[in-house]
Amino acid sequence: MLVFFIYLGKGNSQTISFKALEDSSYNLYLSSSHEQQIKLVNFAISQGMDYYYLRLRLGIAYLGLGDYKNAIYHLNKARKLNHSGTETIPYIRDCALALGMENLDRYTKKKMDFPVGFLKMIYTESGTKFSTFNDTIGHTYFGHYGMQFALGSKFTSYQSYAFAFQNTLPLNVRQHQYYTHMAYKPSINWQINANYSILLANIQLNTNDSVYNEYNYIMGLSVLKHYKKFDISVNAGYSYLNEEEQFQAGIGVAYFVFGNDLLQLRMHVNGQYQDSVINPIIIPSVTVKLFRNCWLKGEYLYAHTSNFVEQDAFISNNNPDKTFDKSTLLLNYKINYRNELFLVGQYERKEVDPENKPPKPYEFRNLILGYALKF
Repeated sequence: MLVFFIYLGKGNSQTISFKALEDSSYNLYLSSSHEQQIKLVNFAISQGMDYYYLRLRLGIAYLGLGDYKNAIYHLNKARKLNHSGTETIPYIRDCALALGMENLDRYTKKKMDFPVGFLKMIYTESGTKFSTFNDTIGHTYFGHYGMQFALGSKFTSYQSYAFAFQNTLPLNVRQHQYYTHMAYKPSINWQINANYSILLANIQLNTNDSVYNEYNYIMGLSVLKHYKKFDISVNAGYSYLNEEEQFQAGIGVAYFVFGNDLLQLRMHVNGQYQDSVINPIIIPSVTVKLFRNCWLKGEYLYAHTSNFVEQDAFISNNNPDKTFDKSTLLLNYKINYRNELFLVGQYERKEVDPENKPPKPYEFRNLILGYALKF
């Protein structure tokens, strides 16, 4: 501890030997003396002494005090001093978990120097839509399986397969979806997203009828801009659903009230053009952090349009019926930096237009469970 006392007693004019600095810093690390570690290492850095383990311990000290921004900063500095060092990785992930990985750039104001692996995430979800109109629109069961890959430091790709099936009279429907999503992040403040989906529906009108196939396509492009406490996005999309073309375009604004993930307010407005008619789609939402690793999101969707492209997490469903609105509650719990759980409850109002019959409203009550494994 001699170096530390020299620093306190005589100021910055003293010279520190490497061995004395290393011994003092290591002993402070072992005793979890975080505040003293910060004073010692900052003084050493001001004297021109800087190396991997010194920065690593400084980052750990800030992490121990709950100062995640400074912890990330110094852990990144340590990685730059020794890119082959792996000791920083669990601490960086702890910071990412505490800050919220999806908003980490917003907090640090710079891209985190995080090791890129080819496989980033495995995602799966399944659920049931419970219908109140079983004679024509029955319960719907679906599942989804996907993997996200890193294609360098700026590109990610998500590939998935999803299925949904519905047994009703007179319809028997099996829907298969092949989905790809590409994201390009040229800088901290910009992100470009593109997606393409093929939906194949196998439809049997009655038990003795043959099955016919219906092909549908969905594609879209969006640009996201981070600006201080705001996220601003613009999007455009095209879909060919149930032999009808459809165009969508809109703008979204998210406001991070405290500059972090404690409270988020979002509003997204789309215009849907179909059959020479433009219909508005309005989606306000609120996300609040309940405790350290748990978030609750409430969302309302106003549509009043038919053939609407629904999306739950990564799943896109084509539904020819008219959608009035949908209310969603989503609970996201991060077990640790690798494992996340999603529980979604939804209530949506729709209307079916049977042939030669008056339109009949019905409801879906949805329950969805999702799991993400991150690498």
